[in-house]
Amino acid sequence: MKKYLLMNKWENIINLLGIILVSLLSVTTAVLLTFSTNAIFKGNINLFIKWSTINLIAWLLLVIASHYQTVYQEKLIQKMNNQIREKLSCHIKNVAYSEYHKLTDGQYISRYTSDINTIENSGFKNFYSLVSSILNIIFSSVALLAYHYILLIVIIILALIMIFLPSIFSGSLQKITILMSQENENYTSKIKDILGGFDVFFYAGRQIKIVSLIRQQSQAYANQKIAYVRRNSSISGVIGFLNIASQMSVDLTTGFLAIIGVVEFGAISTTGNLASTIFNSLANLSNQIMQVKSTAAIFDKFKFEEKYTEKEVVNNMVFSSKIEIKNLSYSYGKKDVLKKVNMTIEHGKKYALIGESGSGKSTLLKILAGQITDYTGNIYIDGENIKELQKKALTSNIQYIDQTVYLFNDSIKNNLTLWNEVGTEKIKQVIKKAKIDFIESINDFVSENGRNFSGGQKQRMALARGFLEEKKIILMDEGTSSLDEETASVIENSLLEDKSSTLLMVTHKLNDLSKVNFDSILNINELQ
Repeated sequence: MKKYLLMNKWENIINLLGIILVSLLSVTTAVLLTFSTNAIFKGNINLFIKWSTINLIAWLLLVIASHYQTVYQEKLIQKMNNQIREKLSCHIKNVAYSEYHKLTDGQYISRYTSDINTIENSGFKNFYSLVSSILNIIFSSVALLAYHYILLIVIIILALIMIFLPSIFSGSLQKITILMSQENENYTSKIKDILGGFDVFFYAGRQIKIVSLIRQQSQAYANQKIAYVRRNSSISGVIGFLNIASQMSVDLTTGFLAIIGVVEFGAISTTGNLASTIFNSLANLSNQIMQVKSTAAIFDKFKFEEKYTEKEVVNNMVFSSKIEIKNLSYSYGKKDVLKKVNMTIEHGKKYALIGESGSGKSTLLKILAGQITDYTGNIYIDGENIKELQKKALTSNIQYIDQTVYLFNDSIKNNLTLWNEVGTEKIKQVIKKAKIDFIESINDFVSENGRNFSGGQKQRMALARGFLEEKKIILMDEGTSSLDEETASVIENSLLEDKSSTLLMVTHKLNDLSKVNFDSILNINELQ
C-alpha cells in the first residue's frame, strides 16, 4: 500500500490537510460546548445565544469541509484502485501464455473486483480513517489537557489498555482475511464454470444440477463469510466494551473534579464529548490497524515476479527463410505426445498436417505459437531459437487460428480489428475473403462469446480476424472444420494462393478441391 500512497504523494498531502482541518473543526465544536453550557449555569441568555451561534457556524464549516474532503478522498482512492488494476493488466499483457493459464478467468475477475474492493475498504479507507483517528486523539487530548492534567493521565492509561489488548487478535484476523479472499476467488471461478456449462446441462435435461451445484458453492462461501464476520464481531465486542468503560471513567473523573471545584461544571459536557471522540477513535484505531495489516496478503497478489514479464521492445524480426524443428518432444504427464519430431517449413510454402486424433498435431501448432514452452528439442525461425526470442517477435510473425473461437461482446468491427485503427475498405476486403455474408453492418453487436452466431459463422469471424493481421506465418488448427465443403474450399484456396504467407494447417478432412494446391502433405506419425 505504501507504494501507491507515495506514487500519489501530493494528492495524499492535500487529503491529509483536509483530514486535519476536519479533525480540528470537530474538536472545536466540542470545546465551544463548554461556553454554551457555562452560560446556562450562569443564567445568561445573551451569552448562551452568542456561543450557540458561534458553535452553529463551526458545525456548518465542519459539514462543508467534511463533504469536500470525503469527495476528494474518494477520487484519490479510485485513482489508486485503477493503478493496481493497471498493474495487473500490464502483468497479463506481458506474462507467458502458460503462466497466465495457471489461474482461471474467475480468479482473475476476483482480483479485479473482490480483491480490489478489499484493498479499498480494508486498506486505503481504513488507512485514512486511521490517520483521522490519530489526529482526533491528539487534538482532543490537547484540549483535555487545557482543562486539567489528571484527565490526560486517565486518558493515557486507558488508551494503552485499548491499544494493546486487541492486538492479540491481529494474526487471526489476517489469516481469516486471506481465507475470505481465496473463497471469493473460488466462488467466482466455480459459478462462472457452472453457468458456462448451461448448454450442456440443458441438452442433458439436468438443469437441476445447476441449482444444487450453485447451492453447494454458495454455502461454502457463506460459511467462510460467517467465520469472517464472527471473528470481526468478537474483536469489535471487546473493543466496544473497553470504549464504553473508558468513557464512563473520564465522565466520573470530570464529575469529581467539578465537585471539588477544580474545573467548571460546563466542562462535563465538553470532556464527555472529547472522551467519546478519543475512545471511539481508539476503538476504531485498533480495528483499523488490524484491517490495514490484513490487506498485506491481498497486496501480495499484485506483486509479480519479473521473470514472467518482459519490457516492450522494438521488434525487427520478419520471417523470410524457414522454420526448423529438431528433435522436438513433448509429454502430457507420462504420455509421450510428440517424440523427436524433425521437419522444415519453408517461407511461402503451404503444408497440410494430417494424422489420427490425439497424435500431437494441435500440440505441435501450440508449441510453434508459443503457447507451450516446456518441450525438449529446438525450434529455429530464420536461425533464431524461439525460446530466446522476445514474445513480441514471435506473435508479430505468427497467426494462430484454432477451431475454438472467442468473440467479444462488442461490435463486429472491434471483434475483427481488436480495437486497432483499420480502414473500412480493408475490413470489407477481409470480410469478403472470409465469406462473411451473414451480417448487415460491421457495427452490428456480437452477443456474449458470439451466441448469436453459428459455429461456422464464428470460424469465419476468426479467419477474417486472422486475415486482417497479415502475418507471415499462419498456423491453422481445424480452422474451417465447421464450414461446408464449398465454403471451406474457397477460404482455403485464398490462403493457398497467397504467396507472401507460410501456412501450416491441421486438418482431419483434407478437402479434395484444395489439397492439390498444398506444397506438401505431412503425416505427423512419419515426422517422428
